Amino acid sequence: MAEKIGLEAVFDIGSFNQGVNIYIQQLNRMTSQTQNAASTLTGVGNSLATGFAAAAGTALINTLTGVGRAIRQVGQEAFEAVRFFERLQFSVETFTAISLVQEGAFDNISDALSTAQTEARGYILALQEIAIFSPFTTKQVADFNRLLNVYGFAREAAFALTQQLIDFGSAAGFAPSQLNRIALALGQVRTQGRLLGQETLQFTNAGIPIIQIISDFTGKTTDEVLKLRKEGVLTSDIVFAAFNDFVQQFEGSGKRVSQTFNGLLSSLEDLREISFAEFFQGVFEPLLP
Repeated sequence: MAEKIGLEAVFDIGSFNQGVNIYIQQLNRMTSQTQNAASTLTGVGNSLATGFAAAAGTALINTLTGVGRAIRQVGQEAFEAVRFFERLQFSVETFTAISLVQEGAFDNISDALSTAQTEARGYILALQEIAIFSPFTTKQVADFNRLLNVYGFAREAAFALTQQLIDFGSAAGFAPSQLNRIALALGQVRTQGRLLGQETLQFTNAGIPIIQIISDFTGKTTDEVLKLRKEGVLTSDIVFAAFNDFVQQFEGSGKRVSQTFNGLLSSLEDLREISFAEFFQGVFEPLLP
């Protein structure tokens, strides 16, 4: 065998070259893997970017949709508030004109309407004040008052009875439907001029023990009161006097209950509807024919 000289005398050139080739192959594999990883990361980054963009776009669309829906909701509520107070204005004007004719201030309703318009605004403000300082809404208070007007109570009497109903209903925790039944029973007693069995049942179903109330007021026993009712001599004057005496003990309850959480929510609802009506009245007027 020939003697090795130079590098071959120190290194095994074949083994070295083989090792270098293996290293180069490994380096190439690492480079390829790195490139693949970079490509994958780039794809992930692009996907994430696309995903974030899509999510942001979806969120923006949802936000704009929500804003649009909220605007439509506010517009609808405002429109309904304007409609309600417009109907209330016309209703109060009509009943005020009727009262003015009944009081002899005018000969007919047509002549009384001009004056009724001004007085109706003050009357509505008074009803709103009752509602704000109670757990009932303006719509509910107006419904009680309108029902009493329909049954012929003069505006002052209807307003006083409305306030009494609100105070009593606030103290007793009555629902609006119960107060409506009481107002209906009072109206029927006024129309008939006396208390009959049907109205007694209506009072009782609404939570008003009218026989006991009349008994306490007149000093008669409940049997004696029932006998008078059957004889048809329990006049509306007696019923109203006894009812008035009963509800007076709850005077101011509406304002006290308005300071509770439920009362506050009702007051805020009233203030919102009043604000809607006042602000949007001029907005919707150009739409009228």
